[in-house]
Amino acid sequence: MAEEKDLREENEALKRENAELKRENAQLKARVSELEARIRDLEAAVRKLGKALRINSTNSSMPPSSDMPRNRALRRTSSPTGRKRGGQVGHEGVTRKPFPAEEVDRIIKFLPEQCTGCQAKLRGEGILVEAHQVVEVPVAPAEVSEYRRYERTCACGKTTTAEFPSEVPSVCVGPRLQAVLATLAGRYRLSRRETQEIAVSLYGRKAEVALGTISALERRTSEALNPAYDEAIEGVRQSESAGVDETGWPEAKGKGWLWAAVTDASSAFHIDRNRNAAAFHRLMGPKYRGTIGTDRWSSYHGHPNTRREICWAHLRRDFNGLRELGHKGASRI
Repeated sequence: MAEEKDLREENEALKRENAELKRENAQLKARVSELEARIRDLEAAVRKLGKALRINSTNSSMPPSSDMPRNRALRRTSSPTGRKRGGQVGHEGVTRKPFPAEEVDRIIKFLPEQCTGCQAKLRGEGILVEAHQVVEVPVAPAEVSEYRRYERTCACGKTTTAEFPSEVPSVCVGPRLQAVLATLAGRYRLSRRETQEIAVSLYGRKAEVALGTISALERRTSEALNPAYDEAIEGVRQSESAGVDETGWPEAKGKGWLWAAVTDASSAFHIDRNRNAAAFHRLMGPKYRGTIGTDRWSSYHGHPNTRREICWAHLRRDFNGLRELGHKGASRI
């Protein structure tokens, strides 16, 4: 009998607990529905407010590249003058200062040969009246160097073959052309085909290389620059302060990010697939002790606030946004 009584009491307790859980579940569902509706209302209000305020790069953290064409005029810091574009009437022209004599590569002299009066033949050095300097790039067709190894046979009968010295390139492209091609493809982000075409346009048909060779030269150049890159990265990581930022950098067909750290002595760049704190640490190292200047992106939140300064340009945008909302304090600032 006692056992049956205990089972009945336990069953009643479970029923009461189940009823309480159902009641709480119903309350939570109602609360979730309420919050979802509130979120929708807030999102609609934000969109409406954004249209009313014309949110753009001058009053928010939006990048300038995201501005609509009609909003780009808002970034102007000066008012239109009403004058026509271009040089103004009476404006004093600005010309380039002439290069000093030691930087002039060649001098072409024009001396009068005959007197315009009596037609007599003129002699002497003459007096300089005017010097007109013209800057021009030299005609630079690519040149082909052929390195040849020979062998010789001694009187003793032994044949000896010469070896190429270490300075002879092991590939079909010399170091200067390699630097040009790698710069065009890497620094200026031209396609391999565009790089190939520009090389021929600048240096003639001898400078034409295969598309695969351009890719191989990029890898070789990257390997050659590794020590200098490591030095720049280490200098940034040892600095007392650095400005850090990141921007979109598509790689192939995927999303990528170009991270930059700038100091008084050097600048270092790092391409990463991510825009998170781990990517920040891959640039600056996990134990960077200096002060950073950044925007408010969440990747920097792990850095101590006492060693982090918010970009003043972003602060100014925030104050502009508050001013447009009618905030009196922001207007005074």
